[in-house]
Amino acid sequence: MNSSISIVIDSLPIINDLNYVSDYTGKLIFSSTSCPLFLYDSENSSYINHACTKYEITNNYKTYKFFIDKSIKWSDGKKVEPKDYYNSFIRIINNSKKINYGLLNILNCIKYKKKKCTEKDLGIFCDSDSLTIELVDSDLNLIKTISNINFSPVRYNSNYEVIHNISAGKYYLEEINNTNYILSRNKYYFKSEDIKFKKIIYLLEKNPYRGIELFNENKVDITCNTIFPIKLIDTYSKNQEFKTTQGNINVSLIFTKEIPYEVRNILYKLIDSYEINTYFNNVFEIYNDFKMFKITTPEERLLNKNEGLRLLTSLKNKIKISIGYDNFYPNKMILQKIKCDLNNYGIIVNLVEDNYYLPNNNIYDMKLILTDSPYQDIISNFESIGLILIKQYSKEKKEILLRYIKLINEYRKSQDNEKKIDIINELKKCILELKSIIPLFKIKNYYLINPILEYKGYGRDSQFKINIST
Repeated sequence: MNSSISIVIDSLPIINDLNYVSDYTGKLIFSSTSCPLFLYDSENSSYINHACTKYEITNNYKTYKFFIDKSIKWSDGKKVEPKDYYNSFIRIINNSKKINYGLLNILNCIKYKKKKCTEKDLGIFCDSDSLTIELVDSDLNLIKTISNINFSPVRYNSNYEVIHNISAGKYYLEEINNTNYILSRNKYYFKSEDIKFKKIIYLLEKNPYRGIELFNENKVDITCNTIFPIKLIDTYSKNQEFKTTQGNINVSLIFTKEIPYEVRNILYKLIDSYEINTYFNNVFEIYNDFKMFKITTPEERLLNKNEGLRLLTSLKNKIKISIGYDNFYPNKMILQKIKCDLNNYGIIVNLVEDNYYLPNNNIYDMKLILTDSPYQDIISNFESIGLILIKQYSKEKKEILLRYIKLINEYRKSQDNEKKIDIINELKKCILELKSIIPLFKIKNYYLINPILEYKGYGRDSQFKINIST
């Protein structure tokens, strides 16, 4: 077994709690401490039994029973029980303000959140061997939902406090400081052959150029896969150490103030993600191409410069907008290009640097946001967008958002591919009707890696693996 591997990250996790970790870096780090019921294989779009040895689905996909592997142990040697998985579900439901789409379908989840029933009536049960979940409606995607690392087991101490310094996954969190997260192997891990390193060291370095210097100095094994300098991609593209994989971080612009609809409509039609991507030598992946679905009228086109310019000339006053961003590469570069393009149309743009993770008083019209889709499929993009919209507009746009959530849930239940296409089109129409978020593109993963290593997965959750390949 190798002693350690070191990986560059560009930010520290927002929260050090496996059940609630939600940012990209947090998921990357805590995936190695997790032990979900299933693992998602991104490359093959399939689910692999992990903590669950087998499962039964009955009652037309309304009842799921999961049998837990009896050999799973915590990093302190104690046995992991089905009750520990039950604890994680209850904890997530109790503390989540915005419940995941799938969990709302648990038998009495909504009543339970409103304190109209007790925990025992919720619809989640466990015994010495298994965990059972009962649903209101059929859901063909429940296994997908609970393959998320957040549903890893939880153990409480005698004071009913979560014990955070133990893990049922490959590694446990040994040390945290301002620059490092150090994980050590769980010697009791039930699939010990999967552990290739005694330690994983995550090193904070926000400067993408410095990350490459550390790699070239043999001080790290893998550079950060989300901040590779765009200017250096061609330089390194022929190197054995250089890798490119499909990313799952979405870049979008969201309106943070109530801007007149006609102004939002103009910005929708003038901001050209294709042109931005071409400017940066096609380093991004376009994911807002709504014309791949059924477009029935020209008005539904997201990008339509001629129409945008026509609407712009009809306005009496010049458009002035401010756009906020946090200082992660390449956010500022993207916005500088957008600013330049909009300036050419006579639209005045002010860019405001901010820190989204701190309380602030900055007020701007729009902001650039990075979100990660849980999985590499089309519905995950819409789920990710929907959660953003619900958080931002739950009161102002309630009717459309309720329709959006209903469509997501219908998609989860459907086995009809034609119906799924129709649902995707309806979701697209909701986004265009709201005119509240402008999806731009996904960030591809570019990174340098020690050639004796293999780096699998997209870095979001349990599909992240590091294996010796030579």
